[in-house]
Amino acid sequence: MIELTEHQHYYSYVIANECGRIDEALNLFTENVFAPEMYWIAMPEMGILAASRFNVILHVLSHRASNVTYLPFRTQPPPLSQHVSIAIVHVNGNHYIKVVLNGEYTMPTLVHHWPHHRLPDASTWTVPYQRRFDMYQEYIENICNQDYANLGD
Repeated sequence: MIELTEHQHYYSYVIANECGRIDEALNLFTENVFAPEMYWIAMPEMGILAASRFNVILHVLSHRASNVTYLPFRTQPPPLSQHVSIAIVHVNGNHYIKVVLNGEYTMPTLVHHWPHHRLPDASTWTVPYQRRFDMYQEYIENICNQDYANLGD
C-alpha cells in the first residue's frame, strides 16, 4: 500500500486502470479470517509493487501462467552482493508458496512492463543477470521446438 500510495502518479501510468482495484485489495486488515478472493495477490500488479517497494528480485513461477521475473522499477541496484532474490510458486490455483532457487539458476523472462516503464535509475538491474535471462529464453525455445517436432510424429 505504501508503494502504491507514495508513487501513485507513477503507478497510475504503469498499471493504469488497476490502481483502484489493487489499492482496495491491499486494504484487508482482518485477523483470523481467510481473505475473500478480491483480496488475493494479483499479478503482475502486486509483483511490480513488491519488487519496487522492497528492492528485491521477485520470481513468480506458475504452471498456468508464464514464469516471470520482477525487478525494481524505480531504483538503482545496490552492489551485487546485496541483491536479494525471492521466488514464489503459484499452487492449486489459489495461493503462493515461497521456494528457494539455488546456484546460477536460469531467470524467467522479465515482466513485460519493466522494459517500457522502468525509470532510468533502474536500467542496470539486468546487467549481472543477462546471461541467466538468455539461458531461460534458450531453454523455452528448445522446449517449443521439441513440442513442434513431436506434433509431426
